[in-house]
Amino acid sequence: MKVGILIQLSSVALAYSIFAAEALLTSPGSIHEIETTLVDGRLHRVYKNLSPSLREFWLSAVTQYSGDLYLVYEDQRLTYGQVHTRVIKVAGLFRDVYGIKKGVDPVSSLSADRVICYA
Repeated sequence: MKVGILIQLSSVALAYSIFAAEALLTSPGSIHEIETTLVDGRLHRVYKNLSPSLREFWLSAVTQYSGDLYLVYEDQRLTYGQVHTRVIKVAGLFRDVYGIKKGVDPVSSLSADRVICYA
C-alpha cells in the first residue's frame, strides 16, 4: 500500500492511502461531505456543506477564529481579526478613493508568490 497521508494523534500515527483518506474526509456527516448534484445540466460531485459565497465563508471564519493565527509571512503574524480589519480598510479605499461600487465595477486581483499589503 502506498501511503498518501500520515495523521499524528498524540503518540499514535495513522497511515492512510489517498483513497482511504478521501473516503474518510468526505464521508456522510463530515464537514467535507460530498454529494452528487445537477449543475448547469451536468452531474457534479460537490461539497454538501459549502458556504453559499466566499464572503459568507470569510465572515464565518472571522467570527469563529478572530483571535487565531491566520497568516504567517517571515516575521509577521496576523490573526483572522487583524486580516479582516485590513480587508475592510482596502474595501473602503476602493469605494472612497477609487469610486468602485458594489455590483457595478468588476474587481480582480493577480498576485505573484509574495504578500502585497494594501492596508
